[in-house]
Amino acid sequence: MRRLVVRRWESLILLLLAMVLVLSLQVSPPASSSQSPPNADAVLKTVTEYQAIVDAQWTDKSASTGASSLTSVEEQNQGVRDRMIADGIPVTSAKSDVRIIESSFQDDGTVLVVLDVSTTFLYSQTGSTGDPGIVSDRHNITLTGSDSAGYSVVEDVVVSSEEVGDPNDVPDDYAPKESSANKSSSTTSAGGVADDASNAPADTAAVPVYNTTNPDEAAMSRYAKKWTSPPYDGDVNPDDFNPDFPVMGNNCANFASQVLHAGGWEYDDGVNPRNTANWSPDLSGPFGPSRTWVNSSYQYTYVLEGSYVWLDNVYNAAAGDLLYVDWDPDGKADGTIDHVMVVSSVTVPSENPRISQKTPNRSNIPIEQSMAIAAEQGKTDVNWYGLKRG
Repeated sequence: MRRLVVRRWESLILLLLAMVLVLSLQVSPPASSSQSPPNADAVLKTVTEYQAIVDAQWTDKSASTGASSLTSVEEQNQGVRDRMIADGIPVTSAKSDVRIIESSFQDDGTVLVVLDVSTTFLYSQTGSTGDPGIVSDRHNITLTGSDSAGYSVVEDVVVSSEEVGDPNDVPDDYAPKESSANKSSSTTSAGGVADDASNAPADTAAVPVYNTTNPDEAAMSRYAKKWTSPPYDGDVNPDDFNPDFPVMGNNCANFASQVLHAGGWEYDDGVNPRNTANWSPDLSGPFGPSRTWVNSSYQYTYVLEGSYVWLDNVYNAAAGDLLYVDWDPDGKADGTIDHVMVVSSVTVPSENPRISQKTPNRSNIPIEQSMAIAAEQGKTDVNWYGLKRG
C-alpha cells in the first residue's frame, strides 16, 4: 500500500514538473530579443557609406542615398547648407568621423545604431584663413535588413540636447540686455561700440575680488579650439573634457568658464554657490562649483560685473567675447538665458565671428552656421545677449 502511495506522489510530481516546463516555454521571450548582436562590420560599412553621401550633400545637391525619402538629418543638413549659401558662406568640404557606441536589434526587427558623428568643414568665406570648423553630435540611426542581405539606413536623428534655462534659477540681479543679431546693421568695428553707463544693466551685485582686467583672447582662443577638436571633439565621455575640471550634465557655461580661466581669470572662492561674487569650479565647503561657473544666467551676471561690457551686435564680436542666447523652451525665447558660446576667432577682413562651445560640441564654426542649425531645429524666436571684453 505504501509503495502505491509513493508511486502516486511520484507521478503527481512528474506531472507538475511537466506543466511547469510547458508554461515556461509558452512565456519565453520572442526570438528577436535573444538574437545575437548585428554584425559589427556590416553595420559599420552601412553607416560609413551613408555618412559619406550625407557629407557629399553639403557641396553636391545631386548626391543621394537612393532612398525614397530623406532622413531627418539629411533634411536638417540641407536646410543649413542652403541658409549658409544665402549668407555667403557656402561649405566647400565636409568629412565625418563616425564612432559607433552600440548597435542592437529592436522588437520590430530593425537595428538601432547609437553613434557619434564629428564633421570637419571648410568654407568659402571672404578673408577666410582656411581654418576648419567642427560640428559633433550623437545620432540614433535606424537600419533595416540583415547580416546576410545587408543593411540600409531608414532614419537618422540627432539626439544631442541642450539644457533649457530655468526661469526660477536666475540671480536676483539678473537683467540681461539684448544684442542685435541683424547682420546688415553690424556697421561698427569688431567688438561693438564704445559703452557708457546706460549700456549695461544696473550695477547691483558685489564686485568680484578678481577678474576686473581683460583675459587674454589668444589664450582663450587656443583653449577653446583645443578642447573642442579631436581627440576632444565629443560631448558625452569624460575623456572629451579637461580632467582638471568637473563634467556636468550640461557643459556650455562650464566650458566658457574654463576658457575665461585659460585667459587668465583667477577663481573667486567662497562658500555660497549662488553668490554672484563667487566664481570657482570647486568652492570651499561641500557645494562644488559656483552657479556662476556652470549656469549661463549666473555667469552672464558675474562676467558683466568683471571686465566685460555689453555688445551691441553679435556680428561685431571679437575673439574672447561671449555670446549668450535664449531660444527655449520649444524654440521660443522666454527671457531666461539657455546657452553660451565663446567667440574663438574672427575672419579677416570680413570680421565674421566663429564660435566654439560644449553641449553640443562645436569648434570654431561660423556664427551663421550655429544660427542655421538652430533655425532648422525649430528655434524660431531667439534673443541674443553678447558681452565683449572691456
